[in-house]
Amino acid sequence: MNEIGILPQIEGTIIHDYWKPYMQYYKCRHALCNAHHLRELEFIYQRYKKRWAKRMIELLLEINKVVNNYKQAGKNKLPDKEISLFEKDYQAAANEWMSEPLLDCTNKKKKPSHGEIRSENLGNRFHQKRYMILRFMYDFNVEFTNNIAEQDIRMCKVKSKISGSFRSNQGSSNFVKIRSYISTIRKNSQNILESLASIFYGQTPLPQSFH
Repeated sequence: MNEIGILPQIEGTIIHDYWKPYMQYYKCRHALCNAHHLRELEFIYQRYKKRWAKRMIELLLEINKVVNNYKQAGKNKLPDKEISLFEKDYQAAANEWMSEPLLDCTNKKKKPSHGEIRSENLGNRFHQKRYMILRFMYDFNVEFTNNIAEQDIRMCKVKSKISGSFRSNQGSSNFVKIRSYISTIRKNSQNILESLASIFYGQTPLPQSFH
């Protein structure tokens, strides 16, 4: 990750799935992907019927809905009163997790399952990393998930795993350049087909992200 030269230089906010190696970067702020959290919480609720997990799912979705409504209205911040109410609801759900632990630490003979360990780890994360989880609520420049970034690299994974990979370094380099350009065009709400066609007429559109 260091050799790629991106993460060591970032001083803004990175959104990730709490893979521990990401936490070594201290120049930047960290935000945790809530799409990952929703999937894990859904598993806990379906498998173990834990109310706190269902409560947290509903709360995260509600906060995201309210934040998006404010963004669409041209606002760049939630009112302090609304933030305070959401924080109280969040803490209440986290406290509920603490009051109904999944693991029985007094039973030394029973080995916890992988699902139980995952569930306890997630509960700990929600209890300890509130600001990273709710960063999208405090800062409107931060997204609810990192799905966009994962979607950008998915085609590379499909190409390498399903489509027979690449036959040369030049071919792989060309592929990622084209995919990067298409992704940037899409994010700038420009027509992808028209933009690609314009390249052959010497009129390459340069989205804002290229400058």
